[in-house]
Amino acid sequence: MKLRMERILWKVVSCQLLIGIFIFYSSLSFAQSSHKLDSVYALLKTAGEDSTRVNALLFLAGHQLDISDYNRADSLANEELALSEKIKYTKGLAYGHTYLGLAYYYEGNYASALQQYFNALKMEEKIADERGKAITLNNIGLSYNMLKDYEHALEYFYKGLQLKQKLNDVRGTATSLNNIGLVYYKEAKYDSALLCFNKSLNIKESFGDRRGMASNYNNIGTIYSAEGNYAYALAFIQKALKIKEEFGDKYGIASSLSAAGDIYFKQAKYKEALDNLLKALAIDKEIGALDQVQNAESTISKIYEKQNNGTEALKHYMAYIKARDSIFSGENTKKSVKAEMNFEFEKKQVAEKARQDKLDAILKEKERKQQVVIYFISGILLLAVGFAVFVYRIYLQKQKANRLLDEKNQKIETAYDVIKVKNLKITDSITYAKRIQRSMLPAKDEIRKVLPESFVLFKPKAIVSGDFYFISTQHGSTFLAAADCTGHGVPGAFMSMIGFEKLQDTVMEHTGTADILKELNNGIKVSLHQTEELESTRDGMDIALVSIDQHPSANSAKIQFSGANRPLWIIRKGKDEMEEIKADKKAIGGFTLNNASFTEHTVTLEQGDSFYLFSDGYADQFGGPKGKKLTTKKFRDLILSLKEKSMAEQKKDLSVFIEKWRGAEDQLDDILVIGVRI
Repeated sequence: MKLRMERILWKVVSCQLLIGIFIFYSSLSFAQSSHKLDSVYALLKTAGEDSTRVNALLFLAGHQLDISDYNRADSLANEELALSEKIKYTKGLAYGHTYLGLAYYYEGNYASALQQYFNALKMEEKIADERGKAITLNNIGLSYNMLKDYEHALEYFYKGLQLKQKLNDVRGTATSLNNIGLVYYKEAKYDSALLCFNKSLNIKESFGDRRGMASNYNNIGTIYSAEGNYAYALAFIQKALKIKEEFGDKYGIASSLSAAGDIYFKQAKYKEALDNLLKALAIDKEIGALDQVQNAESTISKIYEKQNNGTEALKHYMAYIKARDSIFSGENTKKSVKAEMNFEFEKKQVAEKARQDKLDAILKEKERKQQVVIYFISGILLLAVGFAVFVYRIYLQKQKANRLLDEKNQKIETAYDVIKVKNLKITDSITYAKRIQRSMLPAKDEIRKVLPESFVLFKPKAIVSGDFYFISTQHGSTFLAAADCTGHGVPGAFMSMIGFEKLQDTVMEHTGTADILKELNNGIKVSLHQTEELESTRDGMDIALVSIDQHPSANSAKIQFSGANRPLWIIRKGKDEMEEIKADKKAIGGFTLNNASFTEHTVTLEQGDSFYLFSDGYADQFGGPKGKKLTTKKFRDLILSLKEKSMAEQKKDLSVFIEKWRGAEDQLDDILVIGVRI
């Protein structure tokens, strides 16, 4: 269901692509005098093959996109591209590729859309069209997102944002902020996503962009839905729907109806869910939005299944399968047609060559019979000379090729030697850095001296690690932490050293775990010069921190816990279940606000109870027979299965299990697990 909501969310935001188009409309020479379609059609009848006709075709293509007639938009864009190519009109080519890319995008053909956008980007760079480039960079980011390539999506969104800010394009800046927020939503970074959405909404409200505001309302509603706050979610979705209905935006209306239907489905309000989804499905079928059709049919089928209506469930499931197959069959048909055309062309070439060879053979036979005596000796000599020349040329070419190959091999060997030496130096430097980092971390014997029944499982992904563990006895209490810094390897190691130092300083000054995390957040942000601006660095860390207060003669211990995105797990002696104290959903540093507060939990553990702190590296490791992620649930079950063993045995079993699970897969991230028994 989460995936379903994400797809709807991205379909809604894609409507903002048309904002760039409407800005272009206002720049067309004929658009200033009339906004009526019949005026444009009349102009098209009288215009010659020039830029005026190109602009008219673009206006009509944009209108067809707005009313969701993507086939007609595709046809008009192709006609405009052919004319722009004929009259060598570069700006027309740029807009034509953009409009064709939009048609492909709304039809769900994201790979083809990307090709068109990159074609447009080349034209825009050629004519230094900075505003066009900003829009195209945004469109490329949206397509990469639909292909689930979030790294590239963020890269192009940020490029577009920087260019729009340079151009003082306030509307474009709002769109980019909205899109960046959507990527953070995909990554479950809801605080960062809401920050972007609200900044975007504030800008749009300042100049009355109701259509853009609708998109933000929809996105904010989806965040609330993901967090389980369905009342707020529905309120924002309904605000978005009302505005879309004002504009007659069929695609957007269907998307919001689907979003509302999904929320009702989560609440088991099947009647309300069906009402919204069936309305959305009717609109999606009308405009040919196959991607939304298949999503709506899938959820409707699940609702009927919940209602034990097998007939309707099967009917809509089959419709879902048909829509899904239609999305892919179109591309397969194109490939098969292309292969068939190539095959027919090659077959004709072979037949033509055979016919020509036969004619040549007959002609040569006639000439041979007529001039066999006259040309026999000449022919032999010519063949001999020709063969000799041919052999000699081959010899020279081979000599030249061998010489060039020797030169290339020598260069490759030299380059290899240089790279080998550089790699050795780099590896030596990193290995030395490992010694520095390990000397910073507390010795495991030191931890066992303070906490005899404990273990630390520490497996860096690279030579140095972005995870670190921490122990310190201050103010009569023992402070223990497991931290996961941004990245791994060398970048993560730098961050871990900064985090360790700041944590050490903070523990010496404060006693409460919540106060320590609050001060640690401020300290990291100050050290990295982080602000709330989007261009600021986003590095930070997740951490689980406990304070242990236990008298040597006591049979119990008082535990304080605070966490930033990392929880505390507890197993009571003799119990077969895991208690989890959840962390605050915010990181240390990065986009976390200055002076952000953290929750402090206090529990009492009896002798024989155990608790665990860990980073996400263990649960996120891919492996097993199907090469899938281990998951937090399997990690929790594994620890529960080891609860009767000593902590030393638990560490050994956890280490053996993760290596066996990983198998031939690369280690995905640094691994850190700390276990303590009271």
